[in-house]
Amino acid sequence: MINSEKKEMYKLYFISFSLCFLFNHPRNSFKMKASLSESQNIINYLAQGPFLYIGVEMILLTIVSIFLLKYKYYNHHFISMAAFIIFGTISDIILNYYPHMAKYGLLINTFEFLRIFADVIYYYYQKYMMEILFYPYWKISFCIGICVSFTATLLLIYVLTDPDKADSKIPTIADFYLYFTEVHPGLIIGKQLIIIVLYLISFSLTMLNIYYFNPNYILISYHIAKVVNNIIDLIKGEPEKLYSLIFFVLQFLSLMIYLEIIELNFCKMNENTKRNINLRGLLDMDGESDRKSTIIDINKDYYIDTSINDGQKR
Repeated sequence: MINSEKKEMYKLYFISFSLCFLFNHPRNSFKMKASLSESQNIINYLAQGPFLYIGVEMILLTIVSIFLLKYKYYNHHFISMAAFIIFGTISDIILNYYPHMAKYGLLINTFEFLRIFADVIYYYYQKYMMEILFYPYWKISFCIGICVSFTATLLLIYVLTDPDKADSKIPTIADFYLYFTEVHPGLIIGKQLIIIVLYLISFSLTMLNIYYFNPNYILISYHIAKVVNNIIDLIKGEPEKLYSLIFFVLQFLSLMIYLEIIELNFCKMNENTKRNINLRGLLDMDGESDRKSTIIDINKDYYIDTSINDGQKR
């Protein structure tokens, strides 16, 4: 018989497996149903879609972390979040993204926002298992790896069992067979090995980011990828809109403030950053809060505290 502790463990891993499957399945479904040119914009929605998507993800990441992990957010978080969304909206208007969103219709746009929510739950559930339940990240990675392999196997079986093969009406299936007939086998094998290595590096860095920081930091990679794609597209098509780079930079600065990588030393904007909260906690533990003291920072790990108490120096 399986004891209750193992049952609970298997249940948590099953939830993680299910979330991973739900996270990956819609992407594969759209690959199968959409044309190659359209699917690129749908699959890479955070890198090629409007900045609105990243803004919505930022809001959802904040809300889920409050309810799931009891994180606290302060004025500098909300102000920087609002600035990020405003500058992103201005960029989307300059880049004329909203007419393209309207072209996809209500169903596709609704699906995209649901995918963003699934994205947030997927990442924060991993953080919940590591930070609250103390599961090691390599076990969670192994569970996710099994899920990805399972999903890819199902997709491959579906492609191989298509009766029309290269004449399939589904563009991705037809392209699959065409690819293997026109491309040299050595090039195919080399490309697959490179993809596996890149995917391994990307997934490992994402998992370590979630483990040591939190999923909010993934927004940095989303934003940088989005900006790079926009710059390339603007240089090729509409170089006159490169002035939107100003708003890209303002967005990035807002994101750095939100993540507390940059601290603003005015209007008490840095009063409730993690660094200063931890510093006040150390002072309270040493009974230094009510004493006149001078804090001299040496580095992030050490500082000198010079205080006066009853005429004596410490």
